[in-house]
Amino acid sequence: MPRERQSYNDPLDAPLGGYVDLSYRIIRMSIMPFIVAHPALFGAFGVILILILVMEVQRARRLGGGVDPASAVHLINREDAWVLDVRGAAAFKQGHIIEAKNIPEARLDESLSSVESHKERPVIVCCEEGNRAASVVERLTRAGFVRPLLLRGGLRAWREANLPLEKR
Repeated sequence: MPRERQSYNDPLDAPLGGYVDLSYRIIRMSIMPFIVAHPALFGAFGVILILILVMEVQRARRLGGGVDPASAVHLINREDAWVLDVRGAAAFKQGHIIEAKNIPEARLDESLSSVESHKERPVIVCCEEGNRAASVVERLTRAGFVRPLLLRGGLRAWREANLPLEKR
């Protein structure tokens, strides 16, 4: 004789093997009581999360998303872009994009006058992984450069794309 299926008015009354999704059970049984017991903490978490998202969206808009290595090659060949490498001199000597100019990030402000003539050309800014170059792109934008672009992934991405480097 088949077993009768028992119905439940509240999904939380159903056994774990029942029709209730486990994630729903976790939310109702553990997260919701925490939120009710600590509304200030949950509110602070929400505010911080929103601020982080807003800052990241603004940063992405300022950087324009950057360019990948293939797009950088296109810009260098077709639009006369120049490459600014912001790594230290020792790292630059170990390998850099052909015809790149080396101005370490720490000396950027004092060396801007030497590249003033390139303000109207696209500038591809690179470092080892793209992290330091992002702040340099913002500084070049404030200094009046028309098209400073971040090389997404930095020289690591350039190497992974098997593009040439020069050592001198």
